[in-house]
Amino acid sequence: MTTDRRTILSLIALGRITPREAERLLMVLNEKHEMRWIAASCFALAIATQVHLYTSMLASPGSLADDVIVVMHWLGVVL
Repeated sequence: MTTDRRTILSLIALGRITPREAERLLMVLNEKHEMRWIAASCFALAIATQVHLYTSMLASPGSLADDVIVVMHWLGVVL
């Protein structure tokens, strides 16, 4: 159990918040945790895509790869 959850439960025990308020706080806490996982997953996918694109350009150089490099340079992407 995280310290945030323990704090919320202790606030209920002390009578400072109602169980309904605690439920809302726990939902916000879960959403925050889910958003971190989503952001981390998107970041990992973006890195994996960049690595795959970079390695495929090295494996088969050609005009398409050169075009992609020019576009990526134009967009400011660093390989």
